[in-house]
Amino acid sequence: MKIFDYSLPEVISVPSVDSTNDYLIRAIKRGEVKKDTVLHAGYQTAGRGAFGSWQSISGQNLIFSFCLLNLNVPVYKSFEAMVAVTVYLADSIRRLKGLPISIKWPNDIYVRDRKLSGILIENSISSKGVGSMVVGVGVNINQDQFPPEMGATSIILETGEPMNIEDVSNFLMVPMCIYVRRRLFGGVEHLMDRYHRYLYGRGRVVLLEDRVHTFEGVISGVTMEGLLRVKERSTGREFRYAPKEVKIKTAPE
Repeated sequence: MKIFDYSLPEVISVPSVDSTNDYLIRAIKRGEVKKDTVLHAGYQTAGRGAFGSWQSISGQNLIFSFCLLNLNVPVYKSFEAMVAVTVYLADSIRRLKGLPISIKWPNDIYVRDRKLSGILIENSISSKGVGSMVVGVGVNINQDQFPPEMGATSIILETGEPMNIEDVSNFLMVPMCIYVRRRLFGGVEHLMDRYHRYLYGRGRVVLLEDRVHTFEGVISGVTMEGLLRVKERSTGREFRYAPKEVKIKTAPE
């Protein structure tokens, strides 16, 4: 069985689009995409994140999506893709700028307590499993102002130095697309140690909010199914949460 196409993905660049993920999803449905493809946009008019909209100033940040076609892998592989993307992105940003990067479960890259990057993975699922996957990535590069409620940061705010977005896109986009396909078939077990070293709040008391209450707990890790493991501070009970079942708030004062 052929599991990996060693040809390079196609690269499409557009000045503006509603959403890079939506663009690729529509193109796949219309049969316009024949191979793994990377889409880069200077601006999104209706960018989406896993938990809401993604706001970005035109031309200031890196915005791209890539699609992986003809996968037919089990649904649980979606979390393995998230591990591969977040670890690859965290490693890359550290190599570029040496920033104190963390992965805030399930899908954000943080510098200290502020969001630097967000990831959105969307799957096309059939009886054979995940047939195709679209991965959207946004990285704040040169934007130096954000609404306070976003809790966001950028490379320029953290370093005081602007970056050439084209250089960053060449460094990240195509290599990440190739890497994630490889990991979907090669596994991510060997990445989990790095993932946990990056995990935001691991081993610390943090404030969490689930559907029932707000409580202090210690994040102990993430399972191979993508469930967050949390030990409640007051009772010692361990809970496991799927994405959207719990919100990691701030470290208690």
